[in-house]
Amino acid sequence: MRIAQFNALLAFSFLLLAMSLPQFAWAQHEVVSVPGAVGGDYQQLSEIKTKKRVADLTARANGGDKFAQISLGRMYEVGQSVKADGAQALEWYKRAHQSGYALASLSIASLYAFGNLIPRDLAEAARWVDQYQQLGGNVPCAAMTGDLAENPDVRVTLCGIAHHWGNYAFVPTFPPGSPIPDKPMLIRLGFNPKQKSLVVIESNAPQSIIQDAQRGLIATIGSIAMPLALANYDGEIAFEARYAVQRDGNRRLSIQPMHWMRPDARPA
Repeated sequence: MRIAQFNALLAFSFLLLAMSLPQFAWAQHEVVSVPGAVGGDYQQLSEIKTKKRVADLTARANGGDKFAQISLGRMYEVGQSVKADGAQALEWYKRAHQSGYALASLSIASLYAFGNLIPRDLAEAARWVDQYQQLGGNVPCAAMTGDLAENPDVRVTLCGIAHHWGNYAFVPTFPPGSPIPDKPMLIRLGFNPKQKSLVVIESNAPQSIIQDAQRGLIATIGSIAMPLALANYDGEIAFEARYAVQRDGNRRLSIQPMHWMRPDARPA
């Protein structure tokens, strides 16, 4: 009952936030790269619009292309150009992981943590988070106090939220001609589960991007069932996203999230 009330209040908060913020008409065709990869080779979802494109991507994925595999996983998770299918998303994420795409581990963990498309399994989510860390990955979890960090269900839930927000629910976009930050963008938001409040702790991003980040985090939090220890926590939990953004010679945007791994641990 508490979880249902919590999600209902978050949904209502999201509606109020969306109504209170101005609407922006972004030039989506300007975006040629979206979050998801270490190294910038991510096959962007924005280009995958036709059945032929899906078929071509599937052929590449079946041929062992790890970037095509992670792309298909994301497509099946978010329902982009295909019907959302948790089993298919999980299959392609696992194949990407086996092909050496370490970040796929967090996508698998997120699937298990959310439990929207496959049965929720926090123990399995924790196993995949650990796998990413064993590969040298820096897990983009939220900053937690000691008591929360000791609760494995809370830790995995926050990891799922942070990863999902940074890779699915929030994709920075810029209108043509707008100034592009000359330094990597930082967006750090603070969330209080019990008070159901969200504040900006720190950011050097344009205000419009911060507002999009707030919308995305509220939507992400509202879509996951929280452990009671987390739902009742009366304190600030910090969620952070960092993006490097640049415009190339053809005036196309390149947006790259910053997930760090030890150089000696990064798969080839």
